[in-house]
Amino acid sequence: MSSRLFQRVREQEGLAYSVYTYADFYRDAGIFCAGMNVQPEQGRRAVALTLEEFERVIREGVPDEELRANQAQLRGNLLLGLESTSNRMNRIARNELYEGRFVPAEEMVRRIDAVRSEDVQRVATELIARERLSLVALGPSAGEAFTSRDLLNGARP
Repeated sequence: MSSRLFQRVREQEGLAYSVYTYADFYRDAGIFCAGMNVQPEQGRRAVALTLEEFERVIREGVPDEELRANQAQLRGNLLLGLESTSNRMNRIARNELYEGRFVPAEEMVRRIDAVRSEDVQRVATELIARERLSLVALGPSAGEAFTSRDLLNGARP
């Protein structure tokens, strides 16, 4: 609820009840997803604001305070995950698949702490370029269907 996307789309603009992002990565592929539940007439505006926030990260990076807060959340999630047997099992399996070895939590914390705003900006530039994005909209439409133009040129409300 403290993410910049949640704050912008839900709290500032009041366009969605739920706003979330997630990422899942594999050795040769992955997904970064932003999702939200909006009324049909708010869809284009919500997409436009999401694209604006993505581009702001590409343009400006992430302020140090925001980066530190995100790093703290990742560290907390990692350490809390150690309390669950299934999370530990999944973590060990992923370590073996991706790293070829078990990676201790302390090493993961060091990796998280080593990330800088420039790193986030560089990866964002590569991964969330408009020409690489896909859009899925489910539910009734309040007008024309979304097209690739909505991602390339910006969805206009």
